[in-house]
Amino acid sequence: MRLPFRAASICLLVFLFAMNVYRAVTQAITHDEALTYSWFVSQPWDVVFHRYDANHHVLFTILSKLIVSVAGVNEFTMRIPTIAACALYFWVVFRLCEIIFGSGWLLLLSVSALSMNPLMLDFLSAARGYGMALALFLLGVYLLFGFLRSPETTRSKRRLIATGLTFAASVCSNITYLVPITAATLMFLSMHWLRRHTTPDLRDRMLPVENTARFLVTPFLVVSWLILVFPLSAASPDHFYYGAHSWREAAESLVIFSFYGLPAYWLIPNSAMAREVTYAGMAVSLAFAIVLAGFAVARWKRISDAERAMIFIAGIAGMSLGAITAGFYLAGVVLPLDRTAIYWVLLLTFAMLLAIRFAPGPRWIGCVLAVPMLVVIAQYALCFRTTFYQAWLFHRHCDQIVAYMERDPARPAGRPVVVGGSWEMAAPINFYRASRKLAWLAEMERTDQLQVADYWTFDMYQADQVAKRGLRIVWRDSLSGTVLAVPK
Repeated sequence: MRLPFRAASICLLVFLFAMNVYRAVTQAITHDEALTYSWFVSQPWDVVFHRYDANHHVLFTILSKLIVSVAGVNEFTMRIPTIAACALYFWVVFRLCEIIFGSGWLLLLSVSALSMNPLMLDFLSAARGYGMALALFLLGVYLLFGFLRSPETTRSKRRLIATGLTFAASVCSNITYLVPITAATLMFLSMHWLRRHTTPDLRDRMLPVENTARFLVTPFLVVSWLILVFPLSAASPDHFYYGAHSWREAAESLVIFSFYGLPAYWLIPNSAMAREVTYAGMAVSLAFAIVLAGFAVARWKRISDAERAMIFIAGIAGMSLGAITAGFYLAGVVLPLDRTAIYWVLLLTFAMLLAIRFAPGPRWIGCVLAVPMLVVIAQYALCFRTTFYQAWLFHRHCDQIVAYMERDPARPAGRPVVVGGSWEMAAPINFYRASRKLAWLAEMERTDQLQVADYWTFDMYQADQVAKRGLRIVWRDSLSGTVLAVPK
């Protein structure tokens, strides 16, 4: 009975990976991806290492620049590092879920919940560093959990060094992962110390805590410093602008991007009450997982590997929550928001799954708790998409805008064509101008204040400009509302 669930889990991950490759090849470039190319990938190496912005995910930029320099620039070559991270993330999810949840129905449930979230899938395809950081963070957690399972292995030093390098790569892909990585490191060292001091027969074969910390932390600090020191030396507080300013805003961003990416609300209604229930469910699941982990610690000598994983992951979530809470209230650091909170999708989902797996009492209690998770997975499936990234819906088919102008027989000749409109449209238009070597197209200015242009493109929020400026619409995207217009 277990083999079908294992096979179904593998098939699901293969399908999702294939769809993400398809998206990387076919979806139009977005604003933030295009800015990464314009500001960093297309610039000299000196700019990559001596300029900083929240858009600059340093390790991703380096890899993308290397690939583009060899394979040329287009949407797919920009996204190749993220696609590689997607494959890595899916592999680690499967391995970790098989260890914690076995090979039965819980394996398929957990793999589905951890891989089908629309927000997560978007950033495991788009040319940004968030997906890379997530995959490398989870790989580091997997490596540390392997050490906790077999702490007396002769490969301990190499495994710890590899984990430190993995965590460094994650932080260099997106610096917001410093919080969960610090939590994972502290939780790991605490659990290693506890096991070493409660298992006398293993003590002589286990590394002392101070040596464990040195082999793990030293490579992390050295590599992170080497890659980030110069970009961050050019940073200022103004560069760390993206984030939420209230807990409600942070929670709402996760719910909106996870459940309401497409008009498919009949399982989880898009209402204030449904959102409040969802917020409460997230909080209760996390609290329940932490409580269960606390009970497991109380009987430390008799716990299984799966329970050890529960303690580890619940501890990472609890420590991360404490860190961002302290940063928010004591230092005014903004809270994670949608894309910078992707690791919270991972941690909260794991909390819900651990509550199902380790719920006390009869087995049917876990089955009952699995029902809300099945509803969540079904909602994920209804929101599955392959034509746009939700954070940049207005750039859906932006390449078709350029294609329309390119084949338009009425396009002005003998001079560069000027395009005006919403400032968010400038970066994608300029990306296609550069990547397709369109000499006839002038660089679009990143401003809403242009007065005269040959073509105008507006997102749905500025569509009223068509009437105000007396323009005629020649192309419209039916889903996003983005338009291309010309003077009458």
